[in-house]
Amino acid sequence: MGINEDKPIVPFPEDVEFGLGMNPIKDEWRHPEKAKYAWDFMLPENTPLYATKSGKVLQVKVDSNLQGSEKLDEIIGTDPEMKKKFKEGTNFIIIDHGDGTYSDYEHLKYDGSEVVEGEDVVKGQVIGYSGNTGYSDAPHLHFEIFELTKKGDPKHLNKIRKTRSIPVNFKNMIPYMEKLVDRFGENKAPSDIVDYLASMYGVGLESNAKTDKKGPGGLEKITGIVSIISFAASLLFLTGITGNITGVSKNNFYGSIFTGLGLIFAGFWLFLKNSTKTKK
Repeated sequence: MGINEDKPIVPFPEDVEFGLGMNPIKDEWRHPEKAKYAWDFMLPENTPLYATKSGKVLQVKVDSNLQGSEKLDEIIGTDPEMKKKFKEGTNFIIIDHGDGTYSDYEHLKYDGSEVVEGEDVVKGQVIGYSGNTGYSDAPHLHFEIFELTKKGDPKHLNKIRKTRSIPVNFKNMIPYMEKLVDRFGENKAPSDIVDYLASMYGVGLESNAKTDKKGPGGLEKITGIVSIISFAASLLFLTGITGNITGVSKNNFYGSIFTGLGLIFAGFWLFLKNSTKTKK
């Protein structure tokens, strides 16, 4: 049996290092309403792209060599004709999945298609290659699965947005996201991705971005308490409150000792605290 057909797959190889641009995970990073479930996967140019589900190729446009630019907003400015030029310069492939849904792959490289219109494709088949064409400010794949909101030819309706994107529950998203989180490094793992995986897929994933919600462990509590007591004792001696008992010279000695102990235990407490991770 082939890959399970009931869910789409991520449309590029698992070993490709990718980032996330606009995506459904964070509200402030979403596309406009009708495309709010679309994904912008930041990919190296010429990354092979997979058919996310089986279907029939509806439309192929890979004749544009108009490259996007990181200065896209500056280039376009307020000129509607320039904006239209870049929009129309976007290369793309649309696949009809035969169940009322369509997948859209945009910003492909010039001549970057491995399929033709009318061709039947199977899930996981290489259909083309990513690029940075048209209305784009960095190499990436704009991907969405959409349905029609008005009857007619989806070749035309998609371009005038008589469509709406739908949530995508990728069959194999978890290992991709795990690798993405790993690449963020210590204390930088995006907790929103962890929350997304928990809500969308019902799985937990370790994040460096959060501390244990169950509170500190026993050793962490003890070191914290001891450091507080040590600093309090050093304060008593150094301020001379205990002068009648120990004398001035001993005050300074004991104050130094307890200050040192306080610093040692405070450092150990911080180490334990920063070593704590959360699993949701």
